[in-house]
Amino acid sequence: MTTRSFTIAAAALFLAGSGAIARSAAPDAEPPKTEKIPVTDTYHGEFNSIKNNLNALIAANNEVTRAAEEIAHGNLTVAVRERSEQDKLMQALSAMAAGLTRRGLELTTGGTDNHLMVIDIRPTGLRGRAVQAGFDEVGITVNANAFPGHGGTPYNPNGIRLGSPAVTSRGMGTDEMDEIAGLVARMLAGFEDPAVRAEVRDGSRALCRRFPLPYRGASTA
Repeated sequence: MTTRSFTIAAAALFLAGSGAIARSAAPDAEPPKTEKIPVTDTYHGEFNSIKNNLNALIAANNEVTRAAEEIAHGNLTVAVRERSEQDKLMQALSAMAAGLTRRGLELTTGGTDNHLMVIDIRPTGLRGRAVQAGFDEVGITVNANAFPGHGGTPYNPNGIRLGSPAVTSRGMGTDEMDEIAGLVARMLAGFEDPAVRAEVRDGSRALCRRFPLPYRGASTA
């Protein structure tokens, strides 16, 4: 290749490169415009449906919250009422225990911290099974009950157990507990005397008439 031919070829390449650079430096064409989707009644309906469902969920959550608050308040009210009933029960039991000991009867634990108590009947010379049957006849429920060192047998122990729920649930209070203690002491003191049994039976009937079972109305005991 001659010097002239080389010069012409180099000039052609330069011009071609300049054109490519010029084309690359040219601003890009504008991007195509995005077509807007028209908002139709269908879209409005779906949006409103979602909004309504969300509002319904919020309302339901509020109802659940209110219900939970009412339950919590109700449980607290029940707990307070139960505590009040327990206090009344213990006051009644304390009155019965005091009435028994004041009349010379011995409680195996010296008193009571719950709804039960056991009387040591060894000083009376009686046995648990006979006493239980005799009290049944006069309308007072007791149970033959063993206690440590009682000296009897498990079937025929030297103690009797008394409980208060059957009478406190009828509305009897501290005065009636002392009255019951008097009937128990009277019965144990004159256990074999028919006149004493009749007297105690009349006393227990009178109590039952004054405090009938809630689900039976007036008592005919």
